[in-house]
Amino acid sequence: PASRQRPRGPLRGLRTRRVARQIDMLLIAGTGIADDFGQGHLEAPHHLARWCEVVRGQGGIVCFASIGAGPASHPLARRWFGDALRAANYRSYREHSSRRFAQEIGVDVSSDPVMPDLVFSLPIEGSTAARVPEWPPKSIGLGVMGYSGWNLTGPAAVKTYATYLAKTEWLARQLLDSGYRVHLLIGNRGGDRKPVADLRRALAGYLAAGSLVASDLLTHDDVLTEIAATDLVIGTRFHNVLKSLRLGRPVISIGYATKNDDLMREMGLEQYCHHVDNFDPAQVLAQVGSLAAMAEPPVAKLRERVTEYRQTLAKQFDRILELGRSNEG
Repeated sequence: PASRQRPRGPLRGLRTRRVARQIDMLLIAGTGIADDFGQGHLEAPHHLARWCEVVRGQGGIVCFASIGAGPASHPLARRWFGDALRAANYRSYREHSSRRFAQEIGVDVSSDPVMPDLVFSLPIEGSTAARVPEWPPKSIGLGVMGYSGWNLTGPAAVKTYATYLAKTEWLARQLLDSGYRVHLLIGNRGGDRKPVADLRRALAGYLAAGSLVASDLLTHDDVLTEIAATDLVIGTRFHNVLKSLRLGRPVISIGYATKNDDLMREMGLEQYCHHVDNFDPAQVLAQVGSLAAMAEPPVAKLRERVTEYRQTLAKQFDRILELGRSNEG
């Protein structure tokens, strides 16, 4: 709690400076590190600013590589994210909206590139890489999220979650009744267990029949394996969408932030974007039908982008290594 953190501030600062003396480079690699979804301003925003400023102040290199940034609802969160980014020797953002957010909070972004998400640099090997989607699709990945609004609490949060779950359950039931095999995907082992449990109870008959798959997903590789077993993905969590695109799956996005829309636009799939607060599950179902009616999946541009992104990220890694070497000794 914030009330317990304040008295410990000086001690935490001393510990940070002591540890920071041993750090040559602080690399913040990917993720939506600079938004305040699900956390207060005294959590990640404050900690990030303190670490970046201390490391830079003691002669270390600070790099932000392909990060997500914004939105941030609290004025202090915006201030501290700005302090952290300004302390960096190198910054890149994974989408244009993140770069715009950094500019809005006072960061000079004139030399900051927009780079692909680091997930596109990961090697995909074995059976996960080998399986190409069947078409028309037979298996659909449904990425679920414990979504209760952007930092909402109390009755508003409960209502938002109930609405999201009811729509998701209806969509899953329609897909199952249409003969699709549905795989539930998660992006967070903590918050996303609740919707999986709720859907397992509501759709128990399909689970028993084997047409609904709700595996226990614990790692990044587990999620990739489950996505590889699908032919098309409907996703809410950004990294469900991202990993599905990395594996060459057509995606329908039901996102909660502009990062989903930005990525889908890059892949030529912008017409398949919805917002989690107001999406119409019937419209999503209709889009599944229109995609399935295509002669082949719309993934040609997607594959080109993945190859291009891997090459671009390799150059970024070289740039960061150069910065690290320049600080040696």
